[in-house]
Amino acid sequence: MLPGRPPRALIVARVQAIEISLDWRWPPVLALGTWLLAQNVLPARFPSWELGTTWLTAAAAVLAGEVALLLHELSHALIARSHGQHVTRIVFHGFQAQTVIEETPSAPLCEVLTALAGPTINLLLAGLAGVIRFAFLVQGPLDAFLLMLTVGNAAAAVLSLLPFGSADGARALAALRRHCRLEGEIACERQDDDDQNQQAQRRPAVVAPSAGAAKAAAQQGE
Repeated sequence: MLPGRPPRALIVARVQAIEISLDWRWPPVLALGTWLLAQNVLPARFPSWELGTTWLTAAAAVLAGEVALLLHELSHALIARSHGQHVTRIVFHGFQAQTVIEETPSAPLCEVLTALAGPTINLLLAGLAGVIRFAFLVQGPLDAFLLMLTVGNAAAAVLSLLPFGSADGARALAALRRHCRLEGEIACERQDDDDQNQQAQRRPAVVAPSAGAAKAAAQQGE
């Protein structure tokens, strides 16, 4: 997620009025990732595969990773919008994306839910891919594809939850600390109010003398 002014990028789609944009770095990054998988990673693991199978599996894995990244960012955007924040666009830079949210005040717990939505989606996708892989006992290129999908989403979730920099985990932790601080301030204010009320109840009541009693006291004084 990224609050503030949206960067310049090519708009390719809209999802519920949220612009989906591609930065100029997106095509070369995806091409490089596909080439590395097809030329180095997959041939080393599966040397008997045909060239077309290797390239098709590599391209499918990279595109599936981009779909997972889109779902990750959409979860941020939709949760933020459900809590009243204005989401303008999602920008893809390759294997990284940004959800652009206008800077508006929001409750700390809403920020926690928004930050954790993305990693949760990655964990669900990793679990789904792993279940399909073992339930159907797939083999060959499909097995390799599902394995890469499982490992990739699990790694994305772990990296997102790290409490460093601008990661989702860091934002969630900062919002949770702010929530605890606000709750502590509210609790102190309530305790002060209770103490003042108790002190007011313990004070003896001062009763003003009646007019007749005041007159009798004056006569006695004379």
